[in-house]
Amino acid sequence: MHQREEEPPPTLPTSQGDDRALRQAHAQQQTKDWNADYALRAGVEGTIRQATAVTGSRRARYRGLAKTHLDHIYSAPP
Repeated sequence: MHQREEEPPPTLPTSQGDDRALRQAHAQQQTKDWNADYALRAGVEGTIRQATAVTGSRRARYRGLAKTHLDHIYSAPP
């Protein structure tokens, strides 16, 4: 019987370029600047998540900036 060569799992780098990019990204994530930026992003995403959970709205009901703004005002907590 003919044996098929197995392909590597998609989560593993498949070339030296991929491996180098992965190592560079990991090294960058160890810096204080990157961690500070990520903490800010995590805070913003948490706020957005809380707002969508409380109001139940993910999309505006209306088209147009004025109507969308009014919808945001009505759905904001007091």
